[in-house]
Parts: sequence; structure tokens; C-alpha cells
Amino acid sequence: MEINRAKIYFADGYKLTLNNGDLIHLIKQGIKLSSIKLEKSDKNFILSLLQILNQCDYFYLDNDTKTIYKESSIVKIKYIDKPNFEIMSDL
Repeated sequence: MEINRAKIYFADGYKLTLNNGDLIHLIKQGIKLSSIKLEKSDKNFILSLLQILNQCDYFYLDNDTKTIYKESSIVKIKYIDKPNFEIMSDL
């Protein structure tokens, strides 16, 4: 199974990568609305992510409950179609 990924760019320059299977917790007007797991095919991944984030004012991820992101500060979402591998060398 191929992993869907999206990189979210925020107004302050921060970047967040979301993967298929990530659990997003949505907050609206200070109240936790719901938790939604990202599970869509390649072609619908960004659209699904937009529909999820459009429901909330803030969100946080299950694997990082100490950071809350503001939905309205998102300036770009980019689908990542290939893993980005860094080549390490001792040269």
C-alpha cells in the first residue's frame, strides 16, 4: 500500500507533513469536535484533507498533543508523491 503524504505550509514558515493514517483532532470555538483518521486514495487525499480542516478553527495530531495548529494560518498544502530521501555521506 502506497502512503499518501501532504506537506502543509503555515504563514510563519512552519511546515507540517501529514500521512495517510494520521489521526487529526478538530477544535472549533474551544471545543473538541471530533477525531478523524486520514484515509483516502492518492487522487482524493488533498481534497479530503481540505474538507477535514475546513470544519475547524484549530487542530492537533494524535502523535503530538502539545502543539495546536490554527487552520486559518495555512497558506499552502502540497501533495508529496514520492518519498524525499536524504543522502548522507562522510565525505
